[in-house]
Order: sequence, then C-alpha cells, then structure tokens
Amino acid sequence: YGPIGAGRGTMEVKDIRPVDQHPCYHVVSITRSNNFFSLFFRVKDQIESFIDTQGIFSRGFRKKIHEGSFKTTYTVFYDHEEHLAVSKNDTTEIPPLVQDPLSSFYFLRTCDLTPGKSVFVNYHSNNDVYRLEVQVLSRQRIKVKAGRFNCLVVRPLMETPGVFFKPKGKLTIWLTDDQRKMPVLMKLKLRVGSLTAELTRHWPKEP
Repeated sequence: YGPIGAGRGTMEVKDIRPVDQHPCYHVVSITRSNNFFSLFFRVKDQIESFIDTQGIFSRGFRKKIHEGSFKTTYTVFYDHEEHLAVSKNDTTEIPPLVQDPLSSFYFLRTCDLTPGKSVFVNYHSNNDVYRLEVQVLSRQRIKVKAGRFNCLVVRPLMETPGVFFKPKGKLTIWLTDDQRKMPVLMKLKLRVGSLTAELTRHWPKEP
C-alpha cells in the first residue's frame, strides 16, 4: 500500500476435480497481509474457482473472506444445462458460459488481446450477472522482481467488485505478451493512495 509492503498473494492451478462429472481446473487464489500490516488491518482471503477444462467457463466458485472485522463465506455452483447459478440462499438465471470473478481473469488470458480493442465477459458475482469490459491499452516492456517482461497493458471496467477488478479505483494490469498472458504487475489507484502488486516468482519458468 503506497511505499509500505502489505502482504503476499498466490495464484495456483492446484489440480483437476470433477464438478457434476465435468473435469474442472481447481484454481486457488490466496491473499495474506504481513505481520506489520495485520496490526492495523488483517487480510486473510481464499478464493476458489472450478473452471471447465473443455470450455474455460466456471462450474463453481467459493470464497472465504476475512478483511479487518469483516468475515464472510460464499459458495455457488453453475448449472449450465439449466442456465442457473445456485447458492445457499439464491438461484439466479445466467447466460451461457458465464464466468465467476476468478475464472473471468483466467478466461481473459485465453483471449486474443489487441491494443486499441476491448474484450467483453459475462460474469456472476454476489447473486447478480454483470458485463465486464477489458480495454487493451498498449504494449510495454517492464521490470519487476521476477525479471523483465514484454507485456500487454489492460484496464478492466467493472460494475461491481470482483477478485481482481474493483470499481472503486482505476486498475491497470500488465500481462506477459505471450501464450501464457501471466500477470506480472497490477496497480490500483485509490481516492487516497494506491496499491501495487508485482510478480516475485513463478513456475514453470517457460511457457
């Protein structure tokens, strides 16, 4: 947060698991505040998505959030045959091949990204369906802790908070300009201050 190190995050495709007999990538994103930052505001979040291996769309999503005094858990499963999102307290109609807040980011990485053009994604969040526009701004070569990378610079425009895309500030993301489109840098401008996340290490090293 600004010049202060606030914590660490990881993104990992852990394994392949069946959801309603459909094989899915089990993707896990974990964010933890460090000991110093936790003295003021503790963050302990775990987000999971189950992404269909054939179509790269979500079949399930769950989150366990602990941010300061706020705590919540949420699980939803997507019935694409009936076009329904089913959670504990709600059932919502969904468009075909809908994404969740985490799978939308992985889906973006499979898209053809061209500077000057936008990519649009339908996603489900908090029992509602929204439309995400991602503007592809430019190409840049940047240096982060993990090394130097040729990158595509993108800016998501969202109607409601997601995992990576939050409308309360201006978010810019640098993705490697290769087949992986690996995130190496994220900058979020806030009303007061800014947040920066940069890649420190990754595996595998090569595409």
